[in-house]
Amino acid sequence: MPAESPAAEAPTVKSPAAGSPRRTVAAFDFDGTLTRRDTLLPFLVQLCGPSRVAWALAREAPVLASVALGRGDRDAGKARLLARVLAGRPIAAVQAVVDSYAADVTARRLRPDTVTRLRWHVRNGHDVVVVSASPELYVAPIVRRLGVTTVLATGLEVDAADRLTGRLLGANVRGPEKERRLASTWAVSRSPSMRTATAPATANCSPWPTSGCRCAASSYPIAPERAGTPVAPVMGLPNAA
Repeated sequence: MPAESPAAEAPTVKSPAAGSPRRTVAAFDFDGTLTRRDTLLPFLVQLCGPSRVAWALAREAPVLASVALGRGDRDAGKARLLARVLAGRPIAAVQAVVDSYAADVTARRLRPDTVTRLRWHVRNGHDVVVVSASPELYVAPIVRRLGVTTVLATGLEVDAADRLTGRLLGANVRGPEKERRLASTWAVSRSPSMRTATAPATANCSPWPTSGCRCAASSYPIAPERAGTPVAPVMGLPNAA
């Protein structure tokens, strides 16, 4: 993990035209970037028990195998699995598990290097957002413990009786949906491919040149964060599940 130095100062991302400082938004993926591994299945096991999750995986094995081979609908496969294990669960009981799971992930399952980068952004007053296909139900309380209050993650539907229906609330926040949510939230200037900004110049936005954290000098600079993937220019979030 890069050593933090109190003297380290971030380069300011400036407007090429006016030279005035611009707002910086650092977008972090969650699973495998802030965390060491996928978080959804461990959460489902903790909430529902290993037997129930194993049963659901077995029932959906043909669909999930097709997804793994690149021939199935990944979003539909996820929705079917969640419906089998979550439908009918009281949200109050789920919340108790969420609190325990969030504490465990924060204590043992985060990547120290990426957390250090995230905290650097927070400390420097940048707008930090976590974008994830994982359920907002547990992503939000985990990243709140890191000082992040903006989360764009997959919602889970709750019925009038305060029970999970097992259905997603809106789209699965994966791939292009991540980029759409970011663009919608900050009205980022965009090209059809969502890969360029009004001003394509980029600058390192952390004191560690090899961190892979990049900002773009655009109307609202975005610093996409994805472990092992240097992703400049703007909105270059990989299409992770």
